[in-house]
Amino acid sequence: MKKSDVDPLSELQTTRFKDDDWILPKRYKINGLVGSGAYGSVVSATDLRTGEEVAIKRNRDIFKSLEQDYNAVTPTESLPKAIVPTNRSCISQLRVLRELKVLLHAKHENIVKLLEVVLPPSFEQFSDVYIVTDLYEADLRDVLESPNTLDIDQVRYMMYQLLGAIQHLHDSDIVHRDLKPEVCFFTIFLTIEFTG
Repeated sequence: MKKSDVDPLSELQTTRFKDDDWILPKRYKINGLVGSGAYGSVVSATDLRTGEEVAIKRNRDIFKSLEQDYNAVTPTESLPKAIVPTNRSCISQLRVLRELKVLLHAKHENIVKLLEVVLPPSFEQFSDVYIVTDLYEADLRDVLESPNTLDIDQVRYMMYQLLGAIQHLHDSDIVHRDLKPEVCFFTIFLTIEFTG
């Protein structure tokens, strides 16, 4: 393949967002932070190729061992150095692998669709995993905390979708270990999808 055959929007670039570097294909323009947690962050972005809004989840430093920070930990009486965990990377890798396997294999209209896994520029720079999925307007917590009340038909429709997705996972021998309102996403039409 000649260099001229490569789609310029597929080339990776470093994008500075909230004092942090994200290595993404040029076709994604970050719009804002959706949320963050212990393992990473989720941003909303626009796919410049399609014009679609997407969510990009960044799992940070999945190969970093806490052993690298071992000497930075100061032992105390309540936390002696001997019991400081020395390797988070194996757990992080398994967690990301499990999430990717579920998203790849659990094809259902009410389960979040995996659009892309961004490959790193090189093996030496492979520390973060970027997972691109559809973007949703709200999660179940937002719906439950909203001042708008749902009528019984809307609740039935949401429960039907949620239980159908769970049934599909169970039929695939997958048990969702972290089902909570924050991982159940809705479109404006109350179509539900949740992450694996």
